[in-house]
Amino acid sequence: MSFASPCFSLACLASVRIGADADLRYFALLNMDEQHLMAFKGDKFQDRASTAAEARKKLAERFLQAPKPDDPRLQAMMAERKAIAEAREVRQGERAKLKVEQELQKAEEARLRAIEEARAAEEARLLAIQERAKQLQIAAEQKAARDARYAARKSKKK
Repeated sequence: MSFASPCFSLACLASVRIGADADLRYFALLNMDEQHLMAFKGDKFQDRASTAAEARKKLAERFLQAPKPDDPRLQAMMAERKAIAEAREVRQGERAKLKVEQELQKAEEARLRAIEEARAAEEARLLAIQERAKQLQIAAEQKAARDARYAARKSKKK
């Protein structure tokens, strides 16, 4: 017996080896997927058509049961949503205004800080100039004293 056919499952092999009454003999050897496929009995067109008709009927009932635009509950819900949206817009406006105020305050603080830093830098520059002038004055006085001592020594030697 040759197994050159494309069907190599246990079911095919059992039916080839055993014969027509192999269905009952190899059924226990099959895994659950193969058993499920064997038990599948395809839906008939009538079944599929009735299922689709039931689905359309349920969808239509659901659509007809939906609240109409003049329903007071729907209007109340829409009014509530509108009030919530308006409150949200007011809060967003307040947040935007607060953010602008904070940015203006930060800009003013930065401007004042820059002015203070410029003033401190100018004071430091003036202090450095004064210190340098004082050092030059001291150096000039020391040189004058040294020159006077030198001249006194020279005048003693003569």
